[in-house]
Amino acid sequence: MLFRSGGYSPLAATLVAEHVFHPFNSTNPNSTLFYGHSYTGHQLGCSIALENLALFRETPVLEQVTKSSELLSQAIQHDLLPLASVANPRVLGLIAAFDLVQPASRTPFPTELNIGAKVCLAARQFGLLTRPILDTLVIMPPLSISPSEIRLITSALRNALLSTP
Repeated sequence: MLFRSGGYSPLAATLVAEHVFHPFNSTNPNSTLFYGHSYTGHQLGCSIALENLALFRETPVLEQVTKSSELLSQAIQHDLLPLASVANPRVLGLIAAFDLVQPASRTPFPTELNIGAKVCLAARQFGLLTRPILDTLVIMPPLSISPSEIRLITSALRNALLSTP
């Protein structure tokens, strides 16, 4: 069974192939597979996973991903790509990214300036929590995101970019 907690609560399962498990499938107590981690069987995580699975059964979440992906791509094109410091936007499903570049030369910023981190800090003022990978900003919203929330993300990033020195 596939467990999903929506990525907001810890939940883990360990799966191994039959040939790996077979030596441990014995009544001999010395053949126990001594493996575990703190998220195994986490009660809150399991409860969230069950609710998440119910949402997938009750609503067309996956059908909405294609529409939401198109909206995200359009919002990036409209709100962010016109800015001279934004380059190389890319979207795959609901994962999007773009690079920050120096406006005049369209080359990367010096790493020590931490521009990506500064933009992400500024985005907090506009209601968005995100983090950079150096000077690449990554957007990974939940599958249940609404069109207005997509616009909130790109608007917050635009405002953060415009307010970051």
